[in-house]
Amino acid sequence: MTRDLLWLLGLIALFPALASAIAPVLVVAEPKSREAAVTATLFPEVEVVAPSGLGQHQSSLVGRKLLFVGTTALQNKSALPGIERAIAAAPKVMISSPLVLTLKALVEKESGGKVVALQTLNRAMQPGYAIQQINLVPNVNFGFPGDRFRLRGTLTLASRNPIFLGAPHCRPAMEIDIFEDQKVAADPEVVAAHYPLSLVCPRRSGRGSLILSGFEFADLETSSLNLERLRDFLWNLIR
Repeated sequence: MTRDLLWLLGLIALFPALASAIAPVLVVAEPKSREAAVTATLFPEVEVVAPSGLGQHQSSLVGRKLLFVGTTALQNKSALPGIERAIAAAPKVMISSPLVLTLKALVEKESGGKVVALQTLNRAMQPGYAIQQINLVPNVNFGFPGDRFRLRGTLTLASRNPIFLGAPHCRPAMEIDIFEDQKVAADPEVVAAHYPLSLVCPRRSGRGSLILSGFEFADLETSSLNLERLRDFLWNLIR
């Protein structure tokens, strides 16, 4: 057996080990940001890449189940061309940010339909309420028992201005009811609004999907049990 053949056989044997060493989720966010640190806890295994480095290393998409794009990535204007190329190349993409419509033209091109902001959370709330006083209750059809989420509003500079998206060609990935906090409300809490928290949009090419949210999943605060359910929910979206 020749030396070249031995080398080739060794390389082939190494492929499974290399594949298993690749984190299934590639998070595009500023590596030292709180967004990157908290997002990394929402998935079993992640690798964080700086927005400025993504355009130079498109090969980093190989073997990934999901490309996750966060707020700190979208705030980096000079990195947007590289991020857009990566989104176009990756089969499954999750964009979780109030700045998601920064990529409106690309998202509509990839999904083949209009994507709009239905409402901002601030406008859906009653006057006088802070964002931390709003309860977000997922629809039980999405595997949650009715436990509540709150928004910290502190993850990034955009966290206080989340938006609800609408797109007729996409399906809701999670729907929520908005409740005012009864501790500060004059009347017993009442559902203020009902909106999709995130959408799953098919690709026009038929390959993969876009998961869009005007919220930062990493800004959500809830019980430890519900946090585990949120992790399972997000992971099931990309399997």
